[in-house]
Amino acid sequence: MTCALSRLWSKSSTADPLSWVSSVSSATGMREENQDAFWLPDTASSNEEAVFVVADGMGGGQLGGLAARNAIDAILSVLRTSHLTAQTHSLADRVREAVVYANKVVHAMQGNVSSHDPITAQVGCALAIGILRKRTLTIAHVGDVRVYLWRRGELRALTRDHSWAYEFSEGDQESQAMRHVLSRAIGPKPEVEPDICLQPLEPGDRVVFCTDGVWAALSETQMAHLIAHTAPALLASRLVRAAQSQDDSDNATALAIVFGKGSCSAKKLLTPVGLVLLALLGLGA
Repeated sequence: MTCALSRLWSKSSTADPLSWVSSVSSATGMREENQDAFWLPDTASSNEEAVFVVADGMGGGQLGGLAARNAIDAILSVLRTSHLTAQTHSLADRVREAVVYANKVVHAMQGNVSSHDPITAQVGCALAIGILRKRTLTIAHVGDVRVYLWRRGELRALTRDHSWAYEFSEGDQESQAMRHVLSRAIGPKPEVEPDICLQPLEPGDRVVFCTDGVWAALSETQMAHLIAHTAPALLASRLVRAAQSQDDSDNATALAIVFGKGSCSAKKLLTPVGLVLLALLGLGA
């Protein structure tokens, strides 16, 4: 059985001026629970700054999903507080502080797990954060939630996985068996350091945050084709649907943001009737 949840928002910002439209879609797949979580602004958000987060939980029972949600709540609480002193703190410093606090919150959950397996005994999550201010997206990530940029027909990853496969694999049997194990995550250790980068944006750019249920199921060629040829408001749901049609063994979540030109057509789609129809389509996936 596969069930999906789709939620859609749109937002236009006239600051500096670069309009954008965002959408998100998440599917449970064949798992008993969806341990992915996400956050994106609603239409009431400030034009000055917008926060996007996707998290992929890990851990036994329902703790993985709880870890992902707790991490996002912790991050938002820090970012909202630090916004008051944003003029004296860089975005990079603020997002690093938020990740450090989220790690403390999730690490405190470790005592709730009983397992003889040192890997499954760890409760935590991978996550990626994007803070949009004017024409720059400040990105922080820990784990293997990926952020992609599509620009002028080319797709490239803005993040590098913190996983055994990326950092330690040498192709031997043991490395292959460990290829899905994260080398860095929110929660398992008392301290963690995120990778942070600043990405300047241009009209026409498309940015996608996604869990491994999406990027592991689709090739970059497939992703690039879908990103290039899908209306902004439908982009996240189409990526998730395509991924689930290839492999629905895992949760799959995509959050998409389309900037400047190419986002205008979505405004016509996001009527109340259109939103209802899109929500029904997502629930029927």
